[in-house]
Order: sequence, then C-alpha cells, then structure tokens
Amino acid sequence: TSRGGNVMADLNAGVLDNIDDMNIGGNYVTMDGSDFLFKATSETAKEIDIVVSYGKRFYQWFDEDNNQYHNSDTKLDDRYKMKFEIRWVEDVDGEPIEYIMTLPTSSAMNFVSYVKNIANQGYRINQVVTRLSISRQVAKSDNKIRYSRTEFKMVEVLN
Repeated sequence: TSRGGNVMADLNAGVLDNIDDMNIGGNYVTMDGSDFLFKATSETAKEIDIVVSYGKRFYQWFDEDNNQYHNSDTKLDDRYKMKFEIRWVEDVDGEPIEYIMTLPTSSAMNFVSYVKNIANQGYRINQVVTRLSISRQVAKSDNKIRYSRTEFKMVEVLN
C-alpha cells in the first residue's frame, strides 16, 4: 500500500538510506546453503539475531566477460537486479564489530516486505531485533533451480 510505503520511509529516515561508498572494508556475512557464513572467521550459523544499523537498496549486474560487478542506485537497464546491503554491529570480546551482508534479489524483496510489515506496526528497523534464517527455495521458472533466501522475523522490540 502507498500508506505502508510512506510509513516505512518516514520511520526509517536516516537508518535505511543511500550510502555513497559501499566498498568500505568490513566483516562480510553471506548465505552458504542453509547457513550464514562469517567470511572473516569462517564461522557458520543457522540463525542470526541482529539490530540493523542501516541499509541501502541498490542495483547490480555481473559482467562475466570482465569478471566485474556494476552497481547503481537506480535500475539503469534490465541487466541490473535489485540488491539490499544491511549492516549491524555486534560486541565481540568488548569490541564493536560491524557486519555487512548483501542480500540477493529474492532476499532483498523479502527484506523490503519485512520492513513494510514492521513499519505498519509502528517500528523502525533499528527499533527491533530481527532474526535472520535461511529457507531453501525452488525457482518458479525451473524447478531444477534451487536457491537460498534470507527470512526475517521480528523477535523483540527494543526500549
């Protein structure tokens, strides 16, 4: 709904934003089958509870000929697919560590739906603890293609 979109934008202003430099070094988290993989430490987890500190929707395509990703804030043509980068901070041995995860298209769409849902309940994304898990999906176009999708669930409202 348009109201949900406005509520989402209003509540999340300054939290979910366009961020100019995406290639800052950091601790990357990816989906590896049914687990999340923390690349810096090679640790895995079935679920992660996070408080999103900020995020950015962007569009990306991979140029196989040059082995290079191309990013844009807008969808320049049909090669570009929607992505969403989310970041959160965890305390690791008394040190704040920022983690970065780039959500592929189906996970990005799932995240946007989740943000709209919690916005309709009156919460900003950084006001809740979000549990990330992974589900295995089958492509509608070809049932032989399987992929992982990040799922999002609000587990706690922060004070």
